[in-house]
Amino acid sequence: MASFAGEVAMMHSSAGTDPGPDATVDWQDWPVPTPSSFQVDLRGMIALLGQHLYSRPQVYVRELLQNAVDALTARSRLTGDHDAAWSVRLNGASAPGELVRCTDDGVGMTLAEVSEVLATVGRSSKRDEFELPAGDYLGQFGIGLLSCFMVTDRVIVRTRSVTGTPAVEWVGYSSGVFTATEISDDLPFGTTVEFVPRPDEAAVTSARAVDGFAREYGEYLDVPLWVNGERINRQAVWALPPGERDAEARSRLQEFGAELIGGRPLAAIPLGVLGADLAGTAFVLPYPPSPSARPAHRVYLGRMLVTDSCENLLPDWAFFVRAVATTTAANPTASREQLIDDEALAHLRQGLGAALRHWVDRVGREEPDLLAEFVSVHHLGLRSVAIHDQALAAAIVPWLPFETSEGRMPLHDFVRRWPVVRYVVDHDEFDTVASLAQPGQPVLNAGYVYDAALVRELPLILPGVTCVEVTASSALEGLAAPALADQARAAGLERRATAALAEVDCAAVVRAFDPADSTAFLVADPDLWRRLERVHTRTAPGLWSSMLEAMADSAAALDTGAGPASRLCLNWANPLIRRLAVVGDDVVADRVLRVLYCQAVLAAHRPLQPAERSLLSRGLDDLLALSMTEEDR
Repeated sequence: MASFAGEVAMMHSSAGTDPGPDATVDWQDWPVPTPSSFQVDLRGMIALLGQHLYSRPQVYVRELLQNAVDALTARSRLTGDHDAAWSVRLNGASAPGELVRCTDDGVGMTLAEVSEVLATVGRSSKRDEFELPAGDYLGQFGIGLLSCFMVTDRVIVRTRSVTGTPAVEWVGYSSGVFTATEISDDLPFGTTVEFVPRPDEAAVTSARAVDGFAREYGEYLDVPLWVNGERINRQAVWALPPGERDAEARSRLQEFGAELIGGRPLAAIPLGVLGADLAGTAFVLPYPPSPSARPAHRVYLGRMLVTDSCENLLPDWAFFVRAVATTTAANPTASREQLIDDEALAHLRQGLGAALRHWVDRVGREEPDLLAEFVSVHHLGLRSVAIHDQALAAAIVPWLPFETSEGRMPLHDFVRRWPVVRYVVDHDEFDTVASLAQPGQPVLNAGYVYDAALVRELPLILPGVTCVEVTASSALEGLAAPALADQARAAGLERRATAALAEVDCAAVVRAFDPADSTAFLVADPDLWRRLERVHTRTAPGLWSSMLEAMADSAAALDTGAGPASRLCLNWANPLIRRLAVVGDDVVADRVLRVLYCQAVLAAHRPLQPAERSLLSRGLDDLLALSMTEEDR
């Protein structure tokens, strides 16, 4: 491939000057190119808007409204005046072939401005000239009017500038041509945009359709908005400052929230961000959201709807609310249907997260009943996010409900009565440990997902609290041995029981504990049940079982066999256990001990393994046989 310098040399050669292969090029001799403009295919641009930029053709209503609102704002800036009668009037097509028309009392345009703004895709509008807030990203790109060509082939704009110049008529066609002329009509200041929709667009241009779209996009606008002769403005009760939310406003706010989230909200939290123009409300859901549900917050820019499914307005942990907010401090995407996740939005998100944390903290101090209801509804989700958010954990964790040996209660109630928190991380062991809990030393179940991590953070959240992990093994070590006079018989029972349970690798110990009606409990190696599950899985055919078998063989090579897999603790306080110690018939004693072992396995919420099922079946069969008379047989 020829080099760029070689191509330059060839150009010089073609001009009659051959510099030769070793000559250098004098770049000052490079010809100055004549500048040209890019050409825009309007039909292609319209197809691009409809197929890739806008999600719905009815966005033309939003663009007409936004342009009209901007024009009113520009007039106020230019003249320094404002008239409450200035408004936006929008009418849909009352019948096929009738006009769609949007009229405003705004700043208007001169002939030069019409030719420059309406005829140039990408040319910014009056927004920049009058330093208006950049609340409409599309306005800065000059493509708002093009959205009308999604539903029509000809657009007519009649406008008169407040500067006093003659009125102007601009007519644009979807083919890409336009005319712009001054007219003698004595038009009022402002602009009218009108067009006849294509017949196949009646569903989005009829009077009824236009009314619905205008309410969706603009019913909360600050300027008077008339649609088909009716004013449709509504008070944005969700944007009222907290001090202006009287009883009547709060009632309407609850009704709005119920309509928004499909149920009466637990609370309506005012939203605001220090140093940013934002107002809104977060409604606390009265039900736990589905784990697969995506957040759907409603966002307005300058009170014009952007989206009702914004996913990045609030922090990820704020799953328990649905928010409605209006702001001028965020930037929309080019389609103006979502927000750009930039530094501006990150600042808003951080401020809104602080507002939600403040609400949790305030309600915890002032409305504990409300916070208890909130936590009872959302405690599972709150657990998952609190372990990643120290500030939220400090506000939420004390109110989370936990299962304890004294009943279910909020964590702050537990630590207030017992500042030394004894907790069990194995859910299946909790029942065993709870049954052995001594008076004044209750235990807490931290065996559910996230709970152990949250409990371990308690000393950082609640000063003065100490956390101690308790296991069935440690509980066993704290139990008393039988009285000195009974220890010989108890030792004999231990040996007999260990021999009877040798085939399931279980050793027996004898201790005395309450309640006396409890015969025994099982203390297992924490890894035992996982190993047994793997053994069970390996008995099934398939690739996965083969992989587990290989893993088990490797693990077996490292297994030192340092002790029994489990221990059966027999309760010397129970009369049955004491009688077993003196039973002379070894067969009867062995079978009863095996049944007690299987009962303890089931009480520990462990499934019986094949060897244990066999043990239970043989034990019961033998006991039945021993109890039968010769006549029964």
